[in-house]
This record gives sequence, C-alpha cells and structure tokens, in this order.
Amino acid sequence: MVDGIKQLTVESVPVVPAVALVVGAVVGLLFVRRQLRLGTPLLDLRLFRNRPFTVVLVALAFAGVVMAGTGLMVIQYLQSVLGFSPVASAVLFAPMGLASAVGTMAVSVLTWRMRQPTAIAGGLVSSAPGWPYWS
Repeated sequence: MVDGIKQLTVESVPVVPAVALVVGAVVGLLFVRRQLRLGTPLLDLRLFRNRPFTVVLVALAFAGVVMAGTGLMVIQYLQSVLGFSPVASAVLFAPMGLASAVGTMAVSVLTWRMRQPTAIAGGLVSSAPGWPYWS
C-alpha cells in the first residue's frame, strides 16, 4: 500500500500503483479478519477496544515520529547549516541518542518508585536544559 501511494504521486499512468493499493488493502483486510477469528492471534486486535491502550499506542507512535523527525532535522542542521561532516554530526548527535535510550530504559524503573505526575514532571525538568542548546 505504501508503494502504491508513493507511486501514485509520480506515475503518469496510475494503473499499476492503484492496483497495488487495492491489493494491499485487500490483504490487510484479510489479515485483520483472520486475526479476529484465531484463538491465539499474532496481533490481538481486540486490545484496540480498550481506550487507554489505544491512546497510549497512538501517543507512542506520534512520539516516535516526532523523535525521528527531530533527529533528522538536527542532523541536517549540523551538516547543512553548520557545515559539519557526517561523522562529526553523528558524534555531536550521539549524546542526544544515548540520553533518549537511557531515559527510555530508566523510566520503567522510576515509575514503579514514584507517582506518575512526579515522573512526568521529573522528565520535563531533566530535558529542559537541552532546550536552549538546540533552539
């Protein structure tokens, strides 16, 4: 489906991308239908009926897209505007990536030991010193 959407924007004859889009949609629907009928599905789609689960999953997906976009923009800025080489840009970007990895691993331990509002406030306070550096 993704290739069909991408090719629809560049192809002058949209027949093949349209067919790819339709085939992808049909295969997706068959997958969903099969998963709903299995006793032990690969992906239990009934979980999406639980509103907190769905909200958290959408928020995580959105956060991942934002983080990936931020990383791309920072690397582009380091290379295109400041003139760093790709290797130097990667070295300069490494602390941000390592801090994200450490924070992701530490948050599960910290949330067991403190209340959620305290953990959220602590995360915001600990990330605040990096804001002036990149803005």
